[in-house]
Amino acid sequence: MKYVPLANDDERKSKMKLEDLMNMASGLAVDDADSRSPGEESHMQEQSEPDWCRYTLNLPMVRDPGGDQPIYGSANINLVGCALRNATGRWLPELFDEYFARPLQINRYYMNLMPNGEAYAGGGLYMRLRDQLKLGQVYLSGGLWNGNVVVSRQWVKRSTLRHGDMKPRMDIDVKHGYGNAWHFRDHKANGQTFHYYWAGGNGGQLIIVIPELDMVVGFTGGDYTQFRKYLRWEIELMPRYIFPAVVH
Repeated sequence: MKYVPLANDDERKSKMKLEDLMNMASGLAVDDADSRSPGEESHMQEQSEPDWCRYTLNLPMVRDPGGDQPIYGSANINLVGCALRNATGRWLPELFDEYFARPLQINRYYMNLMPNGEAYAGGGLYMRLRDQLKLGQVYLSGGLWNGNVVVSRQWVKRSTLRHGDMKPRMDIDVKHGYGNAWHFRDHKANGQTFHYYWAGGNGGQLIIVIPELDMVVGFTGGDYTQFRKYLRWEIELMPRYIFPAVVH
C-alpha cells in the first residue's frame, strides 16, 4: 500500500528510518503522554481515517528524525508493522503466526486490528503470561527457543543497544534508557550493578530480561491507562522484592 502524496509535506519525512521509528525518534507529532498530540494513541484510534499508518504519516513533523531524546508513541511502532506488510505483501497476523507464535509454541492469542483490517502493531496483543515470558527467554538465550533459531544472535545484540534516554513525564517516573522498542534500566543490589531491559504494555504487561542473573521476570494486569499504578511495578517492585529475593 502506497502512502504518497502525504499531507503536511516535509522533506524530513523522507529521511525517517525504520530504526528511528523503533527508537521513538521519528520526529512526527506523536506523543502518548500528551493528550494534545495529534498522534497520541487514543486520538489516533478515535479519528475517522481507517488506516492508522496513513493517518500517522500525514501528521506534521515537530523535530528532525533520529537523535537520542525518544518520545514514546505507539503510532511509531505501528508504522514499523505497516512497513513490514508493504515489504512482504502479507497480512501481519499471518507473519506473526508463522515467525513468532508457532516457533514459540504459542497457540492462544489475540491481535488488535485497525479499521482497515490490518493488524495494529502498536499494542493490544493479548497472550498468556507464560507465553509473554517466552519472548524474554528467546532474548536471554541469544535468539533460541528449544535449540531452534527464532531471531539471529546478531539481531538480539543489536536490538538491545541503548539509543537514548526517556525523560520522566510524571512524578513517579524515573529517567531510563530506550532503544528498538526496549526500555533499559540499571539497578544496584548487594554491591552489584545489574543492567536489564524490558518491554511494557498498557495495563501492566511487563517482560523483563536480566542477563547477569540469567532470569526473565513477568508481570501482567488489566489496569489500562492507569499509568501511575502499573509503572510502579517495574520501578518499585523490582528493587524492593525481586532483586533481594535472588541476590544475596
